[in-house]
Amino acid sequence: MHTETPYTKANESETIEKIIKFTHDENCRDFISRRREVMILIFALTGADRVEMAGMSIDDILNTAQDPEPKIIIRSKRRVDKKNVSRLVQISSEQAQYFVNYIYSDRRRVISKTCGIDNDKGLLLLNEVTGQGLTPNTISVEIGKIAKCAGIFETVDTKFFAGTIF
Repeated sequence: MHTETPYTKANESETIEKIIKFTHDENCRDFISRRREVMILIFALTGADRVEMAGMSIDDILNTAQDPEPKIIIRSKRRVDKKNVSRLVQISSEQAQYFVNYIYSDRRRVISKTCGIDNDKGLLLLNEVTGQGLTPNTISVEIGKIAKCAGIFETVDTKFFAGTIF
């Protein structure tokens, strides 16, 4: 079941618009397109970096989805005073539901076809072939591929999306 990406405001950046349109490319498999949408939306909403994104779990989404004011926890690899650093980023209920739909439809199908529910590590972004979580480097490569196929030949960093309003 594919739902529209929950944009809340038209995006003013031509480059980001091109990248978002490419996530809907008809030559891409449905799971890859949906995973790309989720990836870009989370980058834009949270300002997460690729390491933080690779570590996001489905529990991070599912635990907040029912809250009236859902907040995604972003766990940093940085430490301050020997303690892990994290932050909460508020998202809309519609955006939370969009992520839940991805988890229960697209992601679940991949887990069932690959590693199986018993071997699911619970990471949000998966490799379609293995069912294992994407690495930070794979996320960077994926963003580069999206940009290149969208006709953008400049370097696009994951922080490029931070603060984009959807």
